[in-house]
Formats: sequence, structure tokens, C-alpha cells
Amino acid sequence: MKLVFVSSTFKDMQFERDMLHTHVIPLLDTKLTKYGESVRFGDLRWGVNTTEYSEEESSKKVLKVCLDQIDDCKPYMIVFIGERYGWIPSQDLIKNAAVFKGIDNIEYDISVTQLEIEYGALLNPDYEGRILFYFRNLDKEGMTEEERKTYEAESPLHEQKILSLKEKIYKLYPNFVRSYNAKWNKETKKVENLDPLMDLIKEDLEKIFTYDIEKNNSLDWQERAILASHEFYKEKNKVYVNTKTIVRKLNKDLEKGNNNSGLLHIIKNHKDNFKKAFNISENEIPNFLKNVMANAKIVSSKTKIINGKQGYERKYEYNNKYIIVSVIGTNGFIVSAYPREKR
Repeated sequence: MKLVFVSSTFKDMQFERDMLHTHVIPLLDTKLTKYGESVRFGDLRWGVNTTEYSEEESSKKVLKVCLDQIDDCKPYMIVFIGERYGWIPSQDLIKNAAVFKGIDNIEYDISVTQLEIEYGALLNPDYEGRILFYFRNLDKEGMTEEERKTYEAESPLHEQKILSLKEKIYKLYPNFVRSYNAKWNKETKKVENLDPLMDLIKEDLEKIFTYDIEKNNSLDWQERAILASHEFYKEKNKVYVNTKTIVRKLNKDLEKGNNNSGLLHIIKNHKDNFKKAFNISENEIPNFLKNVMANAKIVSSKTKIINGKQGYERKYEYNNKYIIVSVIGTNGFIVSAYPREKR
């Protein structure tokens, strides 16, 4: 089964979301039957029961379920954007969700919808082509002032933020942004003229799914088994370590350690390498590493078994000359760090 996460503000996109289930799923399922596949959309309008929680606990639960469902649906995602920007929770809620999922380099004064888009799409350039954006142009003629409140930007601040988000998406995914026209029917009180959009979504997804399925089917059974095992292992062994967590650990734990890990280990085994590469003394190493991990370009990240335990390896490019390799435990503790000549 192909799972596709649907991201949008809720109130103003009800009709688009409904038509995905009533129009697109039946058409796609018919097309995918020959491959033994079907499609379902991850829609957070259903399935998040928060009746027994406080408002704060409810918000945390919704955010967690939201990001977890994006993980379940990766790499497929559909994003609808109109004029509304959506609910902006407290910055602490966004920050906690970001830290939990290892999301770096985002602002915390954003809506849940933007967090979905950042996490599921903008931070995953490898998914290009499997994430589709549909921007709506809505003719609101005949709407009452009260009805317009559901479809127009919530405030000047929200309007500014949604325009900035659209611009960011255009820059990153210029070939995968579609615009569509819709019209308000004052008699039925519905957004209409959505059939062309549904046909477009069906065509886009059918093209993506057919390509992925046929590419997978072109492999022999051993290659498919290896690929499936690799993807399963990669997903189950993700380690999310936020850069800010690492920097906090540098201020605290790196000063401790022993001959096998931490600052003592780094100085004992790699101080000469740091001196040769960057002309810094052993006393300057902690601040140097803090600066690198907070500001340098990340070249690669991967999980790694360290002393029999799951850890994390991250490479940083510094001064376009050397790459700093930092081996980090799953709790953010710096096990080792050393310079290596760039090749």
C-alpha cells in the first residue's frame, strides 16, 4: 500500500481533502491493482483522540501524531496551500517537537502546518518529485464577511508568513508546484471547480507510483530483498540528535570524559592533529568544536555502532580544507572528534 501524507490547514481545505478520498483513491486504486498496490491518504482530521488530555497535552499529542504519520508516509506527501497560514502554537511546543525529531535550522514561531512542510518536504531534498504542492487561487465572489474568515489569512502576520512559506517552496521545488483555480458557490456554500485538480493529482501520483513500482520490479528478488532490508534497518536505526543538544553537551559533558571518550580522549589522541590542521592548542579545542558544530556545513550524517552501542557520526566541512568527524552517542555525548584531510 502506498501512503501519502496530506498537509494543509484544515478548515479552508475540507473540500479538497474530502475529494481525495471520494475521487482520487478509487481512480488510483483501479490503476494500481495490476501491481497489487493501493493508495491511502494520511489525514489527521481523523484518529487523534485528545478528549482525555489538557489543552497543552492535547497539543503535544497532535504534534507527535502528526510528525509520526509523516514518517509512516515518507517519501510521499501532498501539500495544499491557500491563503491561511494556520495555528501557531507556543514556541516551546514547536521546539520540543523539533528536538524530538532532530529538526535543525528552523524557526520556532511557525504554524503546525509549516512544521509539517518543513519536516516532511523542505528538509528532505532527496524526496524531490514525490512531494507535490498545490497552491489554490480561490474566487470568493458571493462569500459573506463571516465566510471569508474561514478562507482568508488570519491576520497581517499570518499573511506575511504564508507568502514567505510559498516563496521558500517555489525556490526549493520550482518544478513540483502546481496552481489551481477554485470557486465559491454561494448557493451550496462549497468550494467547487475541483475536478481538474483531482485529475491532476491522480495523474501526478500515478506517474510517481508507476515509476517507483516498476523500478523496484526491475530488480531481481535478491536485490529487492536487500533493498527492503536496508530500508527497514535504516528506518529502525534512525538516531535523531539535534545540533543544539550537541552544543549543550559540549559545554557540559565534553569537559569530562576519560581516556576512551570525551575531551580527555580527544586531547590524548588528536591534539596534534588539531594543531597541524588548524593551529589551535589543546585548551582551544572545546570552543573550536562548539563553533564548528554550531556553524559549519554538515557534509554527511549516519548511524554507527560505537563500543557496542548505537551512536551517530556527523561530518562537518570547515574552511574548505578539512572535514571534522564527530562521533556522538545517542544522548548527544561527544565520544570523539578529530580532523581529517578533505579528499
